[in-house]
Amino acid sequence: MTKIQFIFAILGALFCYGNAYGALESTGQTANGCNYSVINGKYLYDCSNTAKPATSTPSPSKAAPVVESYSSIPVMHSSTASPAPTSATLEKTVEPKRQSSTSSAASLDTARGSEESSPFTSQSYFGFLAGSTGLNASGAGKSTGLGLTLGSNLDDYVGLELNYSYTTQDLNLDLANRSTIPGSNVPGTDSSLNAHLLSAEVQLHATDLASRARPYVSAGIGWKRSSLEDLGQGGFAGNAAIAGSKVSQSTFGSTAAVGTKIRVSESFQGVIDFRYFLPIINGAATVAPGRLTQADAPLTKSSLYQFQLGVLYHF
Repeated sequence: MTKIQFIFAILGALFCYGNAYGALESTGQTANGCNYSVINGKYLYDCSNTAKPATSTPSPSKAAPVVESYSSIPVMHSSTASPAPTSATLEKTVEPKRQSSTSSAASLDTARGSEESSPFTSQSYFGFLAGSTGLNASGAGKSTGLGLTLGSNLDDYVGLELNYSYTTQDLNLDLANRSTIPGSNVPGTDSSLNAHLLSAEVQLHATDLASRARPYVSAGIGWKRSSLEDLGQGGFAGNAAIAGSKVSQSTFGSTAAVGTKIRVSESFQGVIDFRYFLPIINGAATVAPGRLTQADAPLTKSSLYQFQLGVLYHF
């Protein structure tokens, strides 16, 4: 091989090496952070990695859920700060306060109304009465009667009362003339008529509880038990043998009353009362043998009237 051929061979080898080397890819990064590459002798670079990071768009499967109620989302509580109240919490905390204020005001108004309308320590009371009582059929006039009452004010104007009274009258029925024992009649009483009256009434007052004077009317039902007894007086001998004759009878009827209560203190009232009992249903008269007979039964079924004064105690 000549020198010229050798030179051409070396040049050809160099040319082939250059082409092969140019076909290789070379990559790297510049000082300012750009990426570059050399492909087939061409210089390429990319500085997109130095731009502002693009906001990643969440995929539909990872989209943030739409919150309709915050009460179901757990909240991390800080040890130094209290969590913000939710709407549900506000409803639970604010509304009871509003109700409490309303109920407190209503209770206060009720208490004030009760204090203003009721000057008594209690609406229930117990009383004692005494006065004049008469049994119409006896014709003996009036006698002293005693009574007890238990009542309660339902409101400012309406009340209920249970009443018991007892009365007794001495009579002169001329029983000596009915006796088969000879003798003359001794002036005075020869018999006794007594009556027990139990009644339940509704009272209607003209003024409220705060008034000092409270006129009232009442009506109700009553039960009366009366007894007429032979005292064994009148005539001469044998008085002990004829004593003990008796007529007893029960009657059911209606009662009516009118009166006035006068407040003395927060515990006491005075009362003036007129009451009348009208018999409606009369039971059978029971007669014990003696000078008294069935003819005396009208005395035991007689109507009754009372005029009494009394004191009521609120307990």
